[in-house]
Amino acid sequence: MKNIFFAVFLTLFIYPVNSQTSSSYIENELIIWLETGVNAEEFAVSSSQGIIPKRLLSKRLNIWLFEFAEGLAQRGERMNNLSLNNNVKYVQNNHDVTLRSITPNDTYYSQQWAPAKIGLPDAWEFTTGGTSTDGDDIVVAIIDGGFYLNHEDLSFWKNTNEIPNNGIDDDNNGYVDDYDGWNAYNSTGNIPNNSHGTHVAGIVGAIGNNNKGVCGVNWNVGILPVAGSSGNEATVVEAYSYVLEMRTLYNETNGQKGAFIVSTNSSFGVDMGNPANFPIWCAMHDELGSVGILNCAATANANWDIDQVGDVPTACPSDFLIAVTNATSSDNKYTNAGYGVINIDIGAPGTTIYSTLPNNAYGNLTGTSMATPQVAGAIALMYANMPQSSIQAYKNNPASFSLLVRQLLFDGADKIASLDGLVNSGRLNAYNAVQKAQCTVYFTNQTVTANTTITGCNIYVQNVTVTGGAKLILDAAGEVNIISDFEVVLGSELEIK
Repeated sequence: MKNIFFAVFLTLFIYPVNSQTSSSYIENELIIWLETGVNAEEFAVSSSQGIIPKRLLSKRLNIWLFEFAEGLAQRGERMNNLSLNNNVKYVQNNHDVTLRSITPNDTYYSQQWAPAKIGLPDAWEFTTGGTSTDGDDIVVAIIDGGFYLNHEDLSFWKNTNEIPNNGIDDDNNGYVDDYDGWNAYNSTGNIPNNSHGTHVAGIVGAIGNNNKGVCGVNWNVGILPVAGSSGNEATVVEAYSYVLEMRTLYNETNGQKGAFIVSTNSSFGVDMGNPANFPIWCAMHDELGSVGILNCAATANANWDIDQVGDVPTACPSDFLIAVTNATSSDNKYTNAGYGVINIDIGAPGTTIYSTLPNNAYGNLTGTSMATPQVAGAIALMYANMPQSSIQAYKNNPASFSLLVRQLLFDGADKIASLDGLVNSGRLNAYNAVQKAQCTVYFTNQTVTANTTITGCNIYVQNVTVTGGAKLILDAAGEVNIISDFEVVLGSELEIK
């Protein structure tokens, strides 16, 4: 008998009971998410809190960086008054943010151990990534310190609707000269060089089968470079806002503008941060998820129980966030890596990972920063192996579909005894994830008026009505999942085989 269940997506978020609030911030600045249509300059004057707008962080969401114009007296009282203002969605400090990397090992190896560990050679038999069955160029947005854009073994996404270096916003997306991506440090399209970001990019998508260097999780995926991984939180918000704009444009223009971004990768955060103090950063994951993006984030490089001490972003309460820790070649958690069965979702290879470096070089790095791009890359590989019907379902319901992909990723993870009680799903298995993506069928937004048979490994049904005396047969090798809004009108029939 088939295993049939009605799925209800419910996530339990537990804030750390001993969360510390030691993270520092820029004392004369605040980040404020204003309600739609509120003018920042007029708001600053009418609020009577001695603030002036300093920088727009997200045009689409109306998020601004403000600074105090009248000193710092009664700072806490002013923040409280602003939080009670009806024109304010969120107000918070502009926190300092640090990169999550570890000093590279001295010894270099010419062979990568991670691909075999997570089943990539078998997954590549299905797909090597890069393009969806609907013809979309799949993109992973990496937010980091910078990138060596001329590396021989990397293929960076380009905004072909923008003419580089002409000082004009050619595609009218709110960003001038963003041909190569975006630099949220100084709000320009000039991408700085950086070893860490270049190494992460190689893990996600170093070009495969080209007789050069290394091979990424994907062989041909587009890598969208966004500089803005550390420094302060305003930079992070601007970086994520650029990614949000590009995927939203893609959705709104049916692919004529923007980028088909399916995942982000971030390797930075605030150690022991309490998510309650970072409402805007945490909420950005939901905004990105609403347009179809899953967000992979590296947890702390310290042997901490994140469920107890807290972390930003990996303890943020978002269904669209995937928190990643560092696993070794022997499938143990790396000693200096965070854990937590509630907040840390998955482990991935992150110890002695050989990848790309600036100036066409290669080398090893270790850290949760190296584990996270394995997951972000695996998500892109999943989308490359989906049938066209699934890609269409994704475009029709990007948020709900993304959550199903997230669950498939977790369902495919290897249950490793050494990680039991440390993460809530297991260790990444890209082969299982890609296989599940290929044979899982999403039957959504349909009115069935003639006899119809749907077959697949697992079948997800949502917003379907069977009427007119029709018979719907769901033939799944695994499970039939009735998510929501399913109706069989009297006189019609449903059969589960």
